Amino acid sequence: MDHDNKKLSSTEHEQLLKTHQTNLIAYIATTLFGVLMAAVLIPNFVKVKKNADFGPEKFPYIVAGIFIVLGLTGLVLEFLSIRRDGVKMSVPHIQIRKYIPQAVMILTGFAFIFAASAFGFLITAALFTVVWLFLYGSDRWKFNIIWAIVYSVLIYLLFSQILGIRFTGGVFGI
Repeated sequence: MDHDNKKLSSTEHEQLLKTHQTNLIAYIATTLFGVLMAAVLIPNFVKVKKNADFGPEKFPYIVAGIFIVLGLTGLVLEFLSIRRDGVKMSVPHIQIRKYIPQAVMILTGFAFIFAASAFGFLITAALFTVVWLFLYGSDRWKFNIIWAIVYSVLIYLLFSQILGIRFTGGVFGI
């Protein structure tokens, strides 16, 4: 959208400002998540199978790198867009209550990491998937439980059998 030839109304300017602020926050979070994955999560929680054929230890770092590259690329493109739109940026007014679902998701994500260390990936993934489905509005018990089990088993098989990545086993060894 080229705004050089016309003056923005205050409503249009506020909407552009809000959009740019939201995008900047998302790109910063994406970048920080990639850094957190590469610096903390992968080295501490992902164990590599011995004698793996194609170097699966690189895969999680590739994923972390993709997060970092996409986040930084988004930041650069967003700053170019802000400049092109002629929007004067200010510090966003963050209304904490609007971000409660995201905060709960992040906190349960960290709880998942620690619970998976204690109880194993498969069991923890199934339990947390059920919780997340309910948190985000699905109230169908049977569907949530079946989906959580199927999803967790498929993710476990993908990473452990196909990609050769071994998760910490926890007390149950799975």
